[in-house]
Amino acid sequence: MLQVNDLHKAYGQTTIIQQASFSVPKGSITAFVGANGAGKTTVMKSLLGFTPFTGSIEVDGEPVVFGTTHPAIGYLPDVPAFYHFYTAPQYLAFCQQLRGVKDSARIATLLQRVGLADATQKIGHYSRGMRQRLGMAQALLHRPKLVICDEPTSALDPQGREAILHILKSSQHETTVLFSTHILAEAEAISDRLLVLHNKGIAYEGALPTIASATTYTLTFATIVKLDTRFSAFMPQQVNGQWQVTVPDEAARAKLLQTLLLAGYIPTAMQPVARSLQHFLTEVTSC
Repeated sequence: MLQVNDLHKAYGQTTIIQQASFSVPKGSITAFVGANGAGKTTVMKSLLGFTPFTGSIEVDGEPVVFGTTHPAIGYLPDVPAFYHFYTAPQYLAFCQQLRGVKDSARIATLLQRVGLADATQKIGHYSRGMRQRLGMAQALLHRPKLVICDEPTSALDPQGREAILHILKSSQHETTVLFSTHILAEAEAISDRLLVLHNKGIAYEGALPTIASATTYTLTFATIVKLDTRFSAFMPQQVNGQWQVTVPDEAARAKLLQTLLLAGYIPTAMQPVARSLQHFLTEVTSC
């Protein structure tokens, strides 16, 4: 659905994104994560055609061009803006009018989905959570093939965050979703894919189950040992005076034990460690 090749963006002499390439498959929900200031919003502005860039971006096979609105994209900014004198149905009807469309049934369906079907007050009286849900309805209004959301749950309370995540998940049957977040629990809750931005490029692109399948073990030895370059494939780390290693599957675990024996290291204990998404991100961004 989304294909990005050699994306490069700089402001003056400062490079923000350097030759980044990635894809977002059709029908997926992809969480886009990275440290504050890593460039997530800059990437999203490029995807939307809001800022000039070099490289190529295609959505559903059609190129994204700076200064133009791609018809296949829906967008929710972190703080959506509205005309406060409209009610929700009036505002969505206005958005349709800008596209030359009139579809009251679509408006009613979306307001029901986002929990605003019974909201009769003007938007100026909405809470932050209500405005965010209306923004989701607006992003989905024209049945886009890709919805891009920039920190859609920022500044929301737990109930508001849960509502937005539910809307994103319930929309997966009709669109592809790419959303940025700094809350890793959200990525784990609804995403099937993960995109990690680090050091001006993509540090990881893949499915969440791949992350969950790897296992980290704490090794205990009777004597002091040093896990040198022979063990680099297992990402050895010393934690609280003990060695921790990571293996993706049983075959790699067997290979680890074989390498330990060949080195003359016989562990007295090998205990699995719960491996979180934060642990994984630390690994892929440590180099």
